[in-house]
Amino acid sequence: IYEKKDVLESTAQLLKVVAERESLRLAHSEQKNALRKLLGIKPENPLAVKMEQFTFSDKSTAQFLENAKQDDPELQIRTLLLDIADANIRISLNENTDKKDLVFSLGARSLYGDSETDSVSEEDYAAQLKFEYQYDLGGNAYTSRIEKAKRQKDITLQEIRLSNDELNYQLTALLDRINNQRSLIKKLTQHEQVSKRKFTEAMFRYRQGRIDTTDIIQFENDLHLASLDLSSAKTNLLQSKANLSLLVGQLLPQLNIEMRN
Repeated sequence: IYEKKDVLESTAQLLKVVAERESLRLAHSEQKNALRKLLGIKPENPLAVKMEQFTFSDKSTAQFLENAKQDDPELQIRTLLLDIADANIRISLNENTDKKDLVFSLGARSLYGDSETDSVSEEDYAAQLKFEYQYDLGGNAYTSRIEKAKRQKDITLQEIRLSNDELNYQLTALLDRINNQRSLIKKLTQHEQVSKRKFTEAMFRYRQGRIDTTDIIQFENDLHLASLDLSSAKTNLLQSKANLSLLVGQLLPQLNIEMRN
């Protein structure tokens, strides 16, 4: 014979779990729609997403960092900007309009008339070598162009160094988070196992009439929360691994997406 309060408490517990399930379904639907939009899949086409455990080959932090540098779009853009800055410096150096010429002349001269018509002796042959230099009055503008190109290169190099540092920080933080989340999952797994044993023992006592419904509901709540904490920790670990895959350019090969036509 159950008291009315026990029935109400059990009903409230059931409704709470159902509400949590519907909330998760809504979040899952929204994320699928966002993924469909990101991948360019038509809204009317169904999308099946299979979440798998991300796996990584044995790589050092330096190897992960190198992969991240090769895949980072901002770093690739800044590397191209560095090439452009070098090209601008070369162009600016070639734009100098100062002229430096080495002139060599060889001919014949005659003291008695045109050397083309008169006879010329060996004494009348002449050669000349001279250096000519023409200075560009716009030299200040030329120097300014070079300095501007060099400053742009320095700025780009600084941005590349900052991008490398940021990637290093992100990678280190992700690897530390993954290690901590793995340790947390081990502890939460132990906690769930203990909660299961406590609930089983409580159910045995409940069937013997040694505890009331309120107590058994509390033990069941504890087990539910322990299982929820463990599932959340596993999901967070999966998300961290996905972020690591994205950072090192391995997300698409490991993301298992089934698209039905």
